[in-house]
Amino acid sequence: MIDSMSKAAPMAGLALAVLLTLSGPAHAATVIYQDSFSGSAAAPLNGQAPSQGGNTWTTTQTNGGITVPGTYWFADGSYVGSTSAVFGGAYLPFTPELGKFYTLSLEFSSVSYLAASPGYLGVGFSSAANGLPGSLGPWLNRNSDNLNGTTFRNGASGSGGNAVTYAGTGSPTVSSMTITLDTTDTYWTAEYFYNDVLLRTVTYDASHPNPTITQIAMFGYRGPLLDGATIELTVVPEPSVLSFMAVGSLGLVVLVRRRRVLAS
Repeated sequence: MIDSMSKAAPMAGLALAVLLTLSGPAHAATVIYQDSFSGSAAAPLNGQAPSQGGNTWTTTQTNGGITVPGTYWFADGSYVGSTSAVFGGAYLPFTPELGKFYTLSLEFSSVSYLAASPGYLGVGFSSAANGLPGSLGPWLNRNSDNLNGTTFRNGASGSGGNAVTYAGTGSPTVSSMTITLDTTDTYWTAEYFYNDVLLRTVTYDASHPNPTITQIAMFGYRGPLLDGATIELTVVPEPSVLSFMAVGSLGLVVLVRRRRVLAS
C-alpha cells in the first residue's frame, strides 16, 4: 500500500500541474484572422486573402448614400482615400459564437489625412454588407486631429449608438486600437482600448440588445493614409470550458494511474 501511494504521488503532482496549466489565467489565444498587409501598394485589397485565416477582403466606398466596390484600400495596408466626404471600408466575414472572448486589434506605425477636418480611421464589428457606421456593432475610431478617440456601442447612427469622445487619447506615432467582445454572459460586454489604455466598458442590456455581427471592419473617412498596419482577431474559450477541460484531464490521469496500480 505504501509503495502504491509513493508511486501515485508523482502522478498526483503531474495531474495538479495539468490542472494549473489548463485552468490558469494565461491561455494562448487562437488567431481567427491576422493580416500584416505584405502585398503591393499598387494592388487593391479587395479580393485579397489575409496573412492568416480563410476568406478574402471586401472593400467598398460610399458617397452620397451610394455604395460601390471600393478601390481606396490597398494590399500593403495603405488607405489612399479622397479629400471629399467618401466613406471607405474593408471587411472580413465573422460571426461571434456564444461563450467566447474575442479581441480585435488594429496597429499601425503612422497615419495621416488628406483633409484637415473632419476625418477618421476606425475599426470594429459590422452587421451589414456595406458596413456603414449606422450598421456597426462595437466600434472605435481615431479622429483626424490625432488627439481624440470615439467609441460607439452600436455604430454612429445605429439604435443606441451612444457615442463617447475621449480627448487627448490620440498619438501621431505608433498606435493601436483594440476592442474586446465577451459573449460568455446573456448580455455581451465590449471594452475599448486606445494604445492599450482602457477607454470604456459597455454591457448590452434589454434596451440595447446584443449586436448582430457578420464581419470585422476597418474604416476610413476623408482619406486617412495608413502605414505599417496589422489587423488581428483572436478568440479564447470561456473560463468554464477551460475549467471543464482541466477537471477532465485530471480525472483521466487519476484513472490511468489507478488501473496501473490495480494491475500491479
